[in-house]
Amino acid sequence: MDKRHTQQKSSDGKFKKSLIAMAIVGFTQQAYAQEAPATQEEETEQYETEVIEVKGIRGALETAADLKRSSKTFVDSITATDANVLPDLSVAEALARIPGITVTRFTAGADDFPSPEGSGNLIRGLGFVRSEFNGRDAFSANGGRALDWSAIPPELIGGVDVYKNQSADLIEGGIGGSINLRTLEPFDREGRILIFSADTTYTDLREEWSPSFSVVAGDRWKNSKGEFGLLGSFSTSDLASEIHGFQTAAPNPRDNIPQDAFTGDYIPEAGSVVAVPQGFQLRTNQVDRTRDSFYVAGQWRSPDNDTELTVKYIRVENDSNSVERTTESFTDANSWNRFELSELVVKPFTSDGIARCNGNNENPVGFCDETVPVTGGLMEQGMLTDSGDSWYGAYGLQLSNLGGGVQQESMTDDLSFNLKMRPTDNWIVEVDAHHTTADSKRRELWVGSNTFVQAFYRPDLDNPYLEFSHDPRLAIGDFIFDEGNNQNAWQYPTSTADAGSTFMPFISDGFQDGEGELTAVRADATYQFEGDSWFESVKFGARYSEREQVNRDAGMNWQAASQAWNGGMAMYNNFDTVAHEVVDMSNFYRGGVLGGDNTSFVFVDSNLLRNPHQFFDFYQSEPDLANGAWNPYSANGIERRTQDGKYTPIYEPNQISDITEETLNLYVRLDFYHQLGDGMDIEGNVGLRYTRTQSMSDGELRYNQVWEDTDDVDLPDYPQSAEDRDHPADFLPESVAYLEQASSDRTVDLTDDHFLPSLNVKWNLNDDMLLRFGVSKAVTRPNIQDLRAAQTVSGAFTTVQFDPLPEDDPNFGIARGAEDIFLRSINVNGGNPDLKSTEAVNWDLSFEWYFEDGEYFSAAVFNKDLKNIITFGVDVQDTITLDGESVNYQYVGPVNQADAEIRGIEFSYQDFFDDLPGIWSNLGVQANYTYIDASATPPPAFLDADDDGQPDEGSFANNLRFGRSDLVGQSRHTANLIGIYQDDKFEVRIAYNYRSHYLNNYRDWITGDPLFQRPTSFVDVSLRYDVTDNVQLSFNGANIFDEKSSSEAQIDQSGQRYMRSSFLNDRRFKFGIRYTY
Repeated sequence: MDKRHTQQKSSDGKFKKSLIAMAIVGFTQQAYAQEAPATQEEETEQYETEVIEVKGIRGALETAADLKRSSKTFVDSITATDANVLPDLSVAEALARIPGITVTRFTAGADDFPSPEGSGNLIRGLGFVRSEFNGRDAFSANGGRALDWSAIPPELIGGVDVYKNQSADLIEGGIGGSINLRTLEPFDREGRILIFSADTTYTDLREEWSPSFSVVAGDRWKNSKGEFGLLGSFSTSDLASEIHGFQTAAPNPRDNIPQDAFTGDYIPEAGSVVAVPQGFQLRTNQVDRTRDSFYVAGQWRSPDNDTELTVKYIRVENDSNSVERTTESFTDANSWNRFELSELVVKPFTSDGIARCNGNNENPVGFCDETVPVTGGLMEQGMLTDSGDSWYGAYGLQLSNLGGGVQQESMTDDLSFNLKMRPTDNWIVEVDAHHTTADSKRRELWVGSNTFVQAFYRPDLDNPYLEFSHDPRLAIGDFIFDEGNNQNAWQYPTSTADAGSTFMPFISDGFQDGEGELTAVRADATYQFEGDSWFESVKFGARYSEREQVNRDAGMNWQAASQAWNGGMAMYNNFDTVAHEVVDMSNFYRGGVLGGDNTSFVFVDSNLLRNPHQFFDFYQSEPDLANGAWNPYSANGIERRTQDGKYTPIYEPNQISDITEETLNLYVRLDFYHQLGDGMDIEGNVGLRYTRTQSMSDGELRYNQVWEDTDDVDLPDYPQSAEDRDHPADFLPESVAYLEQASSDRTVDLTDDHFLPSLNVKWNLNDDMLLRFGVSKAVTRPNIQDLRAAQTVSGAFTTVQFDPLPEDDPNFGIARGAEDIFLRSINVNGGNPDLKSTEAVNWDLSFEWYFEDGEYFSAAVFNKDLKNIITFGVDVQDTITLDGESVNYQYVGPVNQADAEIRGIEFSYQDFFDDLPGIWSNLGVQANYTYIDASATPPPAFLDADDDGQPDEGSFANNLRFGRSDLVGQSRHTANLIGIYQDDKFEVRIAYNYRSHYLNNYRDWITGDPLFQRPTSFVDVSLRYDVTDNVQLSFNGANIFDEKSSSEAQIDQSGQRYMRSSFLNDRRFKFGIRYTY
């Protein structure tokens, strides 16, 4: 057999380390294929050689290159043969160094806060990524199938492998690819190991230090019973981070701006349409995260090296407590055309048509999506105020200062057993079993603090500017509800920090709990052929797993606390117990955004947000909040918590999903090898995998009744004529009766099976070059939570208000009820048992050229054809006639809605400049670039169940503007460039990461437009210095150039875009010391 094939060729040193790595891992197929197994003495020599020759970042990269070279499929790796050698702050960030891997900071389809540590990874732009611990299933208890890699401490890493194509022995689920985290094992190193690490991280927005500590200890020894190894680790880390986010509204077309409102060099013609962005948001989020991990591994190897047993236990706990503060004002369909503007500076701008508004509260349906041509320019800055709520003396924008507290806890643990045996020279048998449990908990509370201001506004994603003042017409004293002991007459506000002009308008709370359990058993057998010129081995096996997942989600309970239209506003300075704090936001975006004297705002006390039970006690004891519709115990007549003072969550049957999933896998894989002559050979594998999954779920079909029609005639200025037309039952009695049906139980039993063929071929052209080809079929099953049986049926109602009366009308200020209330649709929410698995056919072709140790160049092309992609959307299942009108009966949630094709090319280069003179010989470079061309079948632009070419009644939230066919979350260009310096004492790594723009959402909630993330580039730095052979100092810096993550919205059919949001994370600086024995 050719020595190159068995990885024993060592005359030039190229493959020596690969053999050593295989010996360390032990009992791999390649090791069994050796012509003469190494003796114990030879293995000891190899371990010692590894310790000498493979050190630090360079050693890790050399080992990763050898693993890539020897693999029979498309694999890229990062390794840490020494604990903690990786310089990255999380596993998710470390993976970004692999070609084609991207860190996700935003959740696709959402423009929310980015994760402080990266929430996950995309492989070649796809999120259908399977996550594994040591080749086994790994998941979080949130109902998904993937593990949040930011929750995994890097101290556990022995190595991470990324499979970009499939072979029959790999567990299915990774259309985009599979990420397998290999934890440290006792046999990874020779002899005893003891490592202490202590670090502290400084976050410069939060201006706080966060400590972390880890210890790794292990030993291996031999006696007459064989070789034994034991290794354990513990790590704990805290992170206090802060994120700032600025958002602006999309420009609205305004044709009613008086000429004297304009100033500056460019004055549009009278009556021309001007594009005016009439909304803004300043957001901060402070997150305190604590992460603990416990790990122990034991190994035994028989004296004859034919049997090896490995037992591992892992437990990872993550807790976070965050406080978000938002200062914002946005228009909707009722206010987009009424803001009063002055000091308006515009610049030339034209468009064939921008949308009127975002779609919230629109009437008639589709009104906001109608486009209006713009000829008069685009606002650069101006003063905004509002008199739309002047009926209760509210002049100015209603500025919402929203405070939110979110507490999250998660735990994942895994106990595994792995037994490898070689009963004969030709047979290898492996038995593997593991049991995984996961728990999660989420609690959130949101409390508003609203006031009234006028704002001078200059939108800019990098340097926005806001200056607040008060409208001199403001006079809300007659609409204040003050019934407690602490009573104060309303006075004109002195500043935005005046609690006497800030009221509590609304409260929202939510809670979720989840637990999951997985047991899996796998058995594999490999038969190695002898003397065959083509067939090397055949491997076959079976796997059975059972996962039970229980998720409970009470949903959000958003209700009024005090409003002018519901008994009067409760001012923060009138509460008997102080429940607010004044927050100075002058340092937002590191300063310069807020001008003038009003840079501080009233928010609910953050201690109440971090401890919701304290807020519940306050709310129930505060007389000024007696008119509030919100309460902690129930919502719309449904119990939410116990009333024993403990506030224990209560979940309704339709809020609980209990799913059991059983999966059976069978596979066969044939490995081949053949010498072609002239120094060439060919090797690879062909295989077939069969997978069958049976899902069983019990749940409830519940009808959401319409809110109670309370009698408000006793309220001031609320006559009987208003009471007779203020509720859906006053207009739609049949619709209200339909939603009062009794709930019913549901049981869903689903079977999903697939045959998944695969072929991988590696053509070794010579000692240094090879061609690699792979083709496979892959599937990714829906998130287990999305298959739940529980569903809720509710009505989507729209209330049409009367036009406001002028102030001199005798009925001004008297309630009139609604002009009309109509039913838009009957919506079904919850699980979707009809979901199909997403399927794909993948093929890859690469050329790889390996130079000296760890140096190589590779180029690859790839293609993926996907179908049945699951997105959030609407499936019109039927129509129903109620109150004489036909409306859609539609499921709203995850649906199979798109197909996609992804084509691309990627390049990777790694080199160390040993031939340069002096210290220059210590330099190295690692570079990779991926280009992707992707297209997808987008969701339908609007719902059209009756095929009349017009949007269905009530479908505004599903109207998709401008016909985008991009694949959500897919960047065309990604690149990494890493410079390395390493000598005997000092090591430096500078890493640059680039990602081009990508579509993040077909329809943004705030603007209604397609949303794109702008290109981003981040630079991280790490330095390490060996003080002695045992002591090492380190420094890591993340995002050292303070890069923002920004987005923009497409605002017209021609593709013009306008700024949308920009988020600024902490720069993080981590200082550490490590002692190794």
